[in-house]
Amino acid sequence: MARVHSSWRPVDKAAILVVRQWMRQTHPKTTMSDIAALTERSYQKVQRQFSFTGTPLSLADFTLICSYFGKDVETAWLEVIASSFGDAADADKEAYLRRIRLHSDIIHLVEAYSNDESLVDPPPPEIR
Repeated sequence: MARVHSSWRPVDKAAILVVRQWMRQTHPKTTMSDIAALTERSYQKVQRQFSFTGTPLSLADFTLICSYFGKDVETAWLEVIASSFGDAADADKEAYLRRIRLHSDIIHLVEAYSNDESLVDPPPPEIR
């Protein structure tokens, strides 16, 4: 089976760096073996991911890891995106994060509106 080269984008690397930071903050320290067991991946695959080779961390795996560390997935992604900017100007980074937060707020408002039955117009009298 031929290996497929996977290109790692800055956001892929940032996700691993954020997870590494969480791992160091736990006591006892979370290991790559713990992450492998959690994500049901081999230790070797996780080791390759933490070395930025192989395939990047999937969104599903990142979500599992967020839950394991008690992190809100949306907030964690904002942290990953912010850290993926590297040396970008702070103004650019803040503008991008404001756009993401606004998008997220709009989605939450639409979901809240669609789930609120009091906001739905009653059917016309002839249909009742």
